[in-house]
Amino acid sequence: MNIDPLAESFNYQSPYNFAENRVIDGIELEGLEHLDFREADKLNTKVTYSQTERITTTKYQVKENRAGPMTEEQSRIPASETVVTTEARGYNLEGGTKLPNEIVTDSGIVQVNFGEGFASDNYQSPNNEISQVAVEGYVDGVQIANNEELADISSVTITATTNGNHGSASKADWDSNVSNHYLPAGASAIDTGLINGKRPSSSNCQTQRFQAGMEKTSTIRENYGPSIKNKNNKPKNVGSHKTWIHTSFRKK
Repeated sequence: MNIDPLAESFNYQSPYNFAENRVIDGIELEGLEHLDFREADKLNTKVTYSQTERITTTKYQVKENRAGPMTEEQSRIPASETVVTTEARGYNLEGGTKLPNEIVTDSGIVQVNFGEGFASDNYQSPNNEISQVAVEGYVDGVQIANNEELADISSVTITATTNGNHGSASKADWDSNVSNHYLPAGASAIDTGLINGKRPSSSNCQTQRFQAGMEKTSTIRENYGPSIKNKNNKPKNVGSHKTWIHTSFRKK
């Protein structure tokens, strides 16, 4: 093991210090001394995504007027550093609200349950803060289903709000507006996976009446399920949705 050739110039530092303990305004290049980030040039930045994180990789290179003790050899080599930062995926809409645990209808209280989520984003709960318009629209739809369509619904289970993967099956696209579930698109979508403990199906009258109730709300945008596949109250050719009901809502 060799002694660091710059040890005498930095005898007040420990090898455990990062950027001379100035982590707010500095970066550290190749194990050298603190460098003010304002004295470094960004070479490039790359952003990638997992289902739960945004990963930003930035490469810096020191400007020519870099100060600080360097050997002659070091002064001829442009010092650079790759800095990787991660930001956790957000699930709560700013200013949003959660679905209620109970919805009061003429035929009784409808219990609102929440599923366990999906493995794709580590089983994040669907009990998240979403668009107020979506919450009000969903409550209205359940009430109409029981009060007008006589659906006799006593419980619903929510499987997705802002959680899960709803765009491309091959990549994480939660930071985009490709789905009304996602925050950038307004977090206005709700997926129902169970009605009275049973999966929705085209032969189930409660499924039919649930979707009919949603279709009557004034803010319904998307109503995709086994019985109805409508967007803005008009038929829409969409696949799947055979065992769950996707609803999204728009502002009045």
